[in-house]
Amino acid sequence: MGKRAEMISAIGLGLVVAASGSLAALARPMGGGGFGGPGSGAGVRPGAGWGASSVAWGVGSLATAAAITSAVDAAAYQQSTVIVVPQTSLQLDYGSIQALPPSGVQFAYGVAGMPLMTATSDCKLGLINGMAPTTADQAQVLNASCHIAYGSN
Repeated sequence: MGKRAEMISAIGLGLVVAASGSLAALARPMGGGGFGGPGSGAGVRPGAGWGASSVAWGVGSLATAAAITSAVDAAAYQQSTVIVVPQTSLQLDYGSIQALPPSGVQFAYGVAGMPLMTATSDCKLGLINGMAPTTADQAQVLNASCHIAYGSN
């Protein structure tokens, strides 16, 4: 199958063709989970141990899995891969999200009208580009990307 046909088929399945041509699982709108499906990646999603950290990051509470899933479902319904991260002004291209097992995720995000930036995060340690989030928006985009990549129980 040619690259174009492979990409079209992959998009329909919620997959993306990586640069090497291999298929990597992505967010699955309406499927409740990302890499490996719903409930996969146990122990890697943010939230459980992030209470104290989220307060330090200036976040009273992180967006829930339901709010994130709702945003993805609404975007998918509109045939868009971009969501506004709940409780922020940031946009997250959920179509760019790639799980990097065992607990990493790579994604593209930005502010409306600006070019998207790529970030790599560690969902287990709560790091974005190797550092703790320095703003509430960074904490929320980290939270959303991890929930999309690994789902939630």
